[in-house]
Amino acid sequence: IKSNDVAVICKLVNRPAEQPADAPPEASECTFEVLSAIKGGEHLKPAAGGKPTTIKILYFGEQPIGTKFLAFGIDPTNLAWGTPTAMSDRAIEYVTKLPKLPDNGADRLAFFQGYFEDADSLLAADSYDEFAKAPYAELKDLKPRMVHDKLIAWIKDPNVSTSRRRLYLCMLSVCGTQADVAFLEELIKNDDRQIRTALDAMIGSYLSLRGADGMPLVEDMFLKNKDAEYTDTYSAIMALRFIGQETDAISRDRLKEGMRHMLSRPTLADLIIPDLTRWQDWS
Repeated sequence: IKSNDVAVICKLVNRPAEQPADAPPEASECTFEVLSAIKGGEHLKPAAGGKPTTIKILYFGEQPIGTKFLAFGIDPTNLAWGTPTAMSDRAIEYVTKLPKLPDNGADRLAFFQGYFEDADSLLAADSYDEFAKAPYAELKDLKPRMVHDKLIAWIKDPNVSTSRRRLYLCMLSVCGTQADVAFLEELIKNDDRQIRTALDAMIGSYLSLRGADGMPLVEDMFLKNKDAEYTDTYSAIMALRFIGQETDAISRDRLKEGMRHMLSRPTLADLIIPDLTRWQDWS
């Protein structure tokens, strides 16, 4: 919406007959009736005689006449329309609220949190994207309004994608309690690769809640253990990096102690040397 000059909710009212292969592109333009303008309504040319405003868009989809869409246009002097996106009534309600939200902060995130795992895949994906680009500091500001029990349920759900599971684990690191530590430890120890997806966020959440007392488990399983799989060891290193840069759950000295175990694994030591350098550990 921000990057386009015009954003409208419209409905498909006419689709031209199938065109021959050599027909000009404009012959395949469909007619859409503008229902409302989210942005840039002043750039639309009103129809004569008080008729509804219509626009022409190149569209090859098979949605039936009457389907509602979100369409974006650029260049007010000669509007060029991108491919429209079919929208449910719930999605239209969602989209029309977006321009009224603050540009960042907990109030913005609280709105999108309400659409996690939404039945409308467009809304579920969009709400995830908003959190994916939010800094960790804003997640911490959202803590009083986080939906703890739902986060736990989504983390347990094998049908939740790895990227979203990683987000929910990250949020749990903010709003979780000591009562969640045993649950996270059980996930980390589980040999089932499906259950242990997003291991980096899992370890990060565990250490955020358990503190330094959680370091021995991570060291024994992934840092000291030369039989640990590379991906698991890398996930553990990423988690320690996150703890050291974004939280104060564990002292930097204790994190460096854990990282130094990798120096006895020469083929992987290069993974942690940048961290020890950044943390001024010349020991």
